[in-house]
Amino acid sequence: YTNQFKIQTSGFDIDAGYSVPLAEAGKLKFALDATYVDRLQVNQAGVWTNFTGSNGWDYGSPINGGGPVPRWKGSFSGEWANQDWAAGATYRYTAGYQNSANMFGFGTTQQNVASFDAVDLDAEYRGLKNWKFVLSVVNLFNRYPPYDSSALNFSPTGTPYDPFTYDNMGRIINFHVSFKF
Repeated sequence: YTNQFKIQTSGFDIDAGYSVPLAEAGKLKFALDATYVDRLQVNQAGVWTNFTGSNGWDYGSPINGGGPVPRWKGSFSGEWANQDWAAGATYRYTAGYQNSANMFGFGTTQQNVASFDAVDLDAEYRGLKNWKFVLSVVNLFNRYPPYDSSALNFSPTGTPYDPFTYDNMGRIINFHVSFKF
């Protein structure tokens, strides 16, 4: 076994939360969870290649796998809750990236892969003794992942998006009732 490649990476993660009490009206909570990748480089035979902001980590890297490396990825959420009710919304974002795959020596078939965002909502009622009612909507606007021509040709599932970064579940509505005895 030998360590044949060197990797250098830098960036930062943000994980912040803020809560505001509303006296009789409950509480508001806000949260931000994000990652910024400044640099992800691989050294092969003394040559450094930067894969930040591209899907080259998937297809152009001498190290197999890893998925696209968008510069920004994160979510921002807000929630209101009191004794009987809770409601929240989450905004999810993944920055676009450059398509760096070379299709059998003919160059890339697509230069840019678009960014992706989605909104999730949830509400909960727990005002009846032992009962809880939850309604959630994931991907409210039914957004599908951005088209990536490289993934269509190289992904294990042959999907028109990168399956390591996204899923194509579309909008999901969930209603859950529970009773505790």
